Formats: sequence, C-alpha cells, structure tokens
Amino acid sequence: MRHGATRDMPRGGPRVRAGDGSKNVVGSRVRERRDNLRWSQARLIARLAFVTAGAWNPAVQEVTHIETGRRTVLDIEVFALALALECSAAWLLTGTGRAEDPGEVPVQGAPNGAAPQRFQPGVPSAAKD
Repeated sequence: MRHGATRDMPRGGPRVRAGDGSKNVVGSRVRERRDNLRWSQARLIARLAFVTAGAWNPAVQEVTHIETGRRTVLDIEVFALALALECSAAWLLTGTGRAEDPGEVPVQGAPNGAAPQRFQPGVPSAAKD
C-alpha cells in the first residue's frame, strides 16, 4: 500500500461540483465579463489564442460549455481566461473584488518592473541570469 493511502478510502467517486451542480464556478463570470466587454465568443477565442501563444485555441462549443458549467476548467485555464478577459483570476473564481482589476499574474523569470508578458503554459518566460 502506498504511503498515506487507506484501505477505506473509496476511489473513483463522483467529482466535486459547484453548488448548482455545474462543473465549474467561473463559467457564469466568464460570460458576464465577455458580455460586459461586448465581445463575441469568437473574440474571446482569439484573445485566448493570443495570450497563450497559440497553446489554447478552443472551439466555440468549448467556450459555450465553460460558460454554461458543462465543462471543467483547469487552474491554468483560469489564468488564461483572466488574462484574455482582462480581469483577475480571483474574481473569476470567487466573484469578489472588481472584474476590471486584472491584478498580477506572476511571470516566471521576469525581473521586477519588467513589461507584462504573454502567458505561456508550461514554458518559462525568460532564463535567469
């Protein structure tokens, strides 16, 4: 038996869901923010592709499923959505604070005072000297 595992712990049970039964808590705020910006889903998709340097280029159906809570959203996708929508990841997750306040997304290897850089999942942005 692995360290820390117990025999009584069931495996493969149902996944955690939001209070309303949806698969994510950010979907309604993604839709709210997109609507407030007067953006189409196509524009959001273009922004996601840009901020992730092409690493995430979702289909319209995928965005619809996120917005309606029918698709799970990964933590790294929350950051990409926040950058694309020019809001904070904290607001997307909790609804607290102001949607217009993007906050700061740490960029690995960026020196203090460096210009903002595009989000690149799994790719360090700059080598440390």
